[in-house]
Amino acid sequence: MRSNILIICCLILSINSFSQNIIFNENGKELPKKIRLKITTDRESYNLGDTIWIDYTFLNVSDSTQEILIKEYWNHPMGMTASILDENDSSICKYPTRTYYSSTLFFEKDLKDYYKSIEPNSKITGKVALQSIPAFKDYIENGLIPKGKYTIGLGYYNLLSNTLEIQIK
Repeated sequence: MRSNILIICCLILSINSFSQNIIFNENGKELPKKIRLKITTDRESYNLGDTIWIDYTFLNVSDSTQEILIKEYWNHPMGMTASILDENDSSICKYPTRTYYSSTLFFEKDLKDYYKSIEPNSKITGKVALQSIPAFKDYIENGLIPKGKYTIGLGYYNLLSNTLEIQIK
């Protein structure tokens, strides 16, 4: 039972530090981010039921090669989260990722082939359906985002993207 509590506490701490988008070293000093996450969509307005495709870019802004884990898991990169806020700045997501429900345990050896190197000033790009990432609140069925205006953003472990405004008609 003690180890279960430790795992839950670590999860809560990692979610809290993610939401603040700050990385600290062992001395409590904030570390600079070496990779930036940028998102774009093909348009600002969608019809009810449209898939909202997001193009994401990981850009290495450091002067050294960086590694990033890119493994598709539950139809989006493992570690990716989504924030969808309505006009009242209220989240329509129950959890920022559906993988919250996953009980799969990955070991380092399981993931070693999924690390990608990004050279300085280089990027890795991808595309993901916004509706495939979060676990929505109970009133949203099958990822059908209700009509309205929303602010969206993605996260990837400790990185947060820019935000975008979209409308569902």
